[in-house]
Amino acid sequence: TAWLRTSIRDRDLPTFDPTFLDEPGTTLYVLSPSDGTVAPLAVTLMEQLIRRQRIKVAQWEAYPRIGMFLDELPNTPLPKILQYFAEARGLGVSICAAAQASSQLDVVYGALQGRAIRDVVPATLIMYGAHEEELMRSAAFWAGKTTRSQQSYGHNLDDKTTSRQFGNALEPEELSPRNLGQARLLVRGTPGQMVELLEWSDFVKYLDELRGARALAVGCSFSN
Repeated sequence: TAWLRTSIRDRDLPTFDPTFLDEPGTTLYVLSPSDGTVAPLAVTLMEQLIRRQRIKVAQWEAYPRIGMFLDELPNTPLPKILQYFAEARGLGVSICAAAQASSQLDVVYGALQGRAIRDVVPATLIMYGAHEEELMRSAAFWAGKTTRSQQSYGHNLDDKTTSRQFGNALEPEELSPRNLGQARLLVRGTPGQMVELLEWSDFVKYLDELRGARALAVGCSFSN
């Protein structure tokens, strides 16, 4: 790890200045191979940026919000990831991470810490085909209890019996997305809601319309 950091430092490249991210709309892309050889560099950078935000907050300085978007979270060995998920929002750092399955966190960080990470994450988007039974059970728990009716029919279809049972308002299986165009957005403390996944081209069009409406609203507020 030390050799990798030194080799990057000694290259004839401009030094990265974190104040670059203080400008609105700036983006820093960090590409790391899947074999993990450069992962320590990426981890060091993220921890440096979070520490910089912490110092700004402690000194009552103005600070911009920073969004960190981590693809394949299990391949990003952040030792303090649980702490960052729990408190980074208060430091102006929003972390959005993707994984094939949350059970991968148990393999990388251990079962107890993996479960703690799932518990402190404020929102989770579960897509079609993801087997997240524990998260679904937790979401069903927040739906509460209710009285549900059941009907059964006799063999000749003439007899009908109705019964009532007090139990879960929702079962975990009822929360699962039904097709590739749906996903379940679980917000901590709620059963969440089903959302529609847009095609990329439709999303870009929607984003442009949203930005245009926001710019128009800002212009109207200044004119008034």
